[in-house]
Amino acid sequence: MADPGGAVAGPVAFGCRLCAARRTGTVVRVVRYAPRWERVCVRHRWWLLDADADQVLEHLDLCGAPKVVAVQRRWAKVTRRGAPRRKLPER
Repeated sequence: MADPGGAVAGPVAFGCRLCAARRTGTVVRVVRYAPRWERVCVRHRWWLLDADADQVLEHLDLCGAPKVVAVQRRWAKVTRRGAPRRKLPER
């Protein structure tokens, strides 16, 4: 069953547990509202999956896919370029 918050505020994904532990000092399950094109934790090379109530896996390891991580690093630059032209990132 999907999280009902996703219907209101957008897609819900798991957050990176390692980043959350680094910031808070505790290991907890984290969820965040994030579009699918912003689902890579570049620091830990994880693809963060949809946060469903019955989902067991939180992430996929991208260590074997360095191109995906490289593209995600460049994504911020793409969104900054599109913002003045009011282009949506998914376009």
